[in-house]
Amino acid sequence: MRQSKIVFTFLLLLVCFSVFTNGQGNVLDSVSEKNENNIEFAQAKLLGNHPLGIYLMRLESAFKLKPVSEKQFTIQWSSANVWQPLVTAFKPVLESDRVLLNSIPWHEREFVFDYRSIATEKISLQADAVIKGFHVGIEVPIDQHQQLKFELRSYLFTKGKIPLSTLSSDSFIEFFHSHIAGGEDPFARRYYGLDKSKVSYFDEKGNSIEKNENDFVIAGLELHYTYFFRPELFKWQELYLNLGAHLGINTNRYNPSSDIGFSAEAIKQFKLKNNKKIQIAGGTNLTSPHFVKWGERVNINNTKFNFAFDSRVSYQGTLKNEKFWTFALNYHHQSPYQNPNDLNGIVLSGERTSTHWHYALSQLYEPLSVWSFIFQLTFTNYSVSVYVSEDLKVNNAPDIQTGIQLSFLCF
Repeated sequence: MRQSKIVFTFLLLLVCFSVFTNGQGNVLDSVSEKNENNIEFAQAKLLGNHPLGIYLMRLESAFKLKPVSEKQFTIQWSSANVWQPLVTAFKPVLESDRVLLNSIPWHEREFVFDYRSIATEKISLQADAVIKGFHVGIEVPIDQHQQLKFELRSYLFTKGKIPLSTLSSDSFIEFFHSHIAGGEDPFARRYYGLDKSKVSYFDEKGNSIEKNENDFVIAGLELHYTYFFRPELFKWQELYLNLGAHLGINTNRYNPSSDIGFSAEAIKQFKLKNNKKIQIAGGTNLTSPHFVKWGERVNINNTKFNFAFDSRVSYQGTLKNEKFWTFALNYHHQSPYQNPNDLNGIVLSGERTSTHWHYALSQLYEPLSVWSFIFQLTFTNYSVSVYVSEDLKVNNAPDIQTGIQLSFLCF
């Protein structure tokens, strides 16, 4: 009931804001640089559906050249395969024990340190599901340099069977490993059984997140402000700069808090023959998680700041009737969810069925990175984007993720 009221309030605010800003698009269009099409390039959200990260605001670079000329509505669906067998971490209460652990290689600590006979704090995580992401947003122009974006993020936990999940299904991934690359059952998915849906996480205080098949969560609402500008000194070089301020309200019961963040982006554009374009872009952002808290939360993230970096290379060409296509390759790097120094003083324990048995928890203390390949078709008043993402470190949180986004102008 509480989540339903929050969603209703959010949608009502969108409608009111849309009515209030009615007509701004025409003013903006008359004073800004005219684009070949009315709709702006609308990059799909590429952030991975991490089993813990979905409960807080995470930022990525959008790499847009200017504000939308009209109110622009976006709907996105994503499908991510998450696979991490159960791992438990024991953290000694005494600092002297943690110092001793730091002198022992992490993979030997479970066998040479008697952690069961001392006071410890314990956390555990297992994740085996295909997490579906649903994002709804609206972008609204303020003037020729500024825009706002409202966004709602939500997720559904599924078994990920074909055909509703194809590239992200357990069956397809293990078929790929067995017949193309990786070998037979390299991550022990078959050992534990395919097509399951269960996520379970317990923090040091015993607070938990437990999700099973068909569980649905409205994770949060977000407000993004972006200022676009082109320095006079670099206008002839087709260099574009963006600055952003971001606010996230986490409506889920596991992380009742607000996050704030700031971002900066730079896009260099090269115009080629036959209306083709190449863009090289880079962006960075900084987020302060749970900047404001109003309830007991699960220890999803214990760092003071989260940092992320994005880079993208895109190639754009035109079709007939003012349509164009875009291919893009995107790299995203994100700082760890947990303080990396904590890894030096804990013992990891789990069933060692593969060389990746420890990733459920060890990767919470390590930076994450992912490559995404994007293809977009843009028409006069709407665009369609599809993408495929793959993690570089094979941490499987998620492994393969696919998505499709539809953006269209609101008249």
